[in-house]
Amino acid sequence: MNIEVLLTDSYGPLIARPTSGRSGSPVGYALRSPDFWRDIEVEVTVRDRIVKASHFGGEPQYLCSEGGCQLTGATIRMEFPAEAFDSDSATVHAVPPVGRRFGWISI
Repeated sequence: MNIEVLLTDSYGPLIARPTSGRSGSPVGYALRSPDFWRDIEVEVTVRDRIVKASHFGGEPQYLCSEGGCQLTGATIRMEFPAEAFDSDSATVHAVPPVGRRFGWISI
């Protein structure tokens, strides 16, 4: 199963950080880690039963141009044993590190 996670305006490639008093600006920015997807909790359920993945991995996604590359999201890859799905539907919940559920899909 592949899950595409896209960064948004509220959860984007830049993270606001406080700066020191000498910088002249109250807020600075840092790049979000390309491994941000590791902090996303993904839960797959079948008939209200949580199904454990036999493999969990992922990779960052970038949009590149002549000016460089920008982190746009990630692809999370999960593998499950076939016998884990005794139904023709499943539900996927993804919870980002900030604790707000940002997506679910029934398949």
